[in-house]
Amino acid sequence: MKTFVKVIMLMLCCGFMATNSLKAQTCPDDLAPTNIAWSWGCKYYQMQWPNGNTCETWICYCYRQVNGKTQIFLSSVGAAAPCPGTGSEWTAQELAIIFANATQELLKDNDVAGPCPPCPAGNETEVLNSFCAKAVQDSGGNWSMQVCSGSGYCLRTWRRCCSSTGEMTITLLGTTTSGSTSCAVGCSAVCN
Repeated sequence: MKTFVKVIMLMLCCGFMATNSLKAQTCPDDLAPTNIAWSWGCKYYQMQWPNGNTCETWICYCYRQVNGKTQIFLSSVGAAAPCPGTGSEWTAQELAIIFANATQELLKDNDVAGPCPPCPAGNETEVLNSFCAKAVQDSGGNWSMQVCSGSGYCLRTWRRCCSSTGEMTITLLGTTTSGSTSCAVGCSAVCN
């Protein structure tokens, strides 16, 4: 039954996004190179929230290949079911932690970030998100963290590699920002 509910929720999420043409609004259309299209998806993970609770969490993202690198744009994150303490009272620092934890989940997922190459070389993966984000409650009372339109972008470059025993190492190589770093009312900076 639990799996059935997950499938229905994912179908509703993705179906809603498709029928309302949110793909174009969710995936950036102003990040160079603009001639390389984004693909998109939503997946479920067991993710730790800033309050220490580990809950089933959905993460929606866009991805593409640019010059041999995987680029991932993190578009939204939310608790898939009631999860204590996942409400609207997140500080900017906690919102940044939510996006950082979601980034780690996507980087660990070979279906999203690509096959894990052997260490020490590894490969570089770029993860982008909007510079600003906010907590949003849907009509069912569920909370999610969504990017704020009109803000710039935060780009983090990561190196991923796997040891001969399959242990993955993920290392942050650098962070850059582009565009506006001013957040609208109700939005918080999540690039730190």
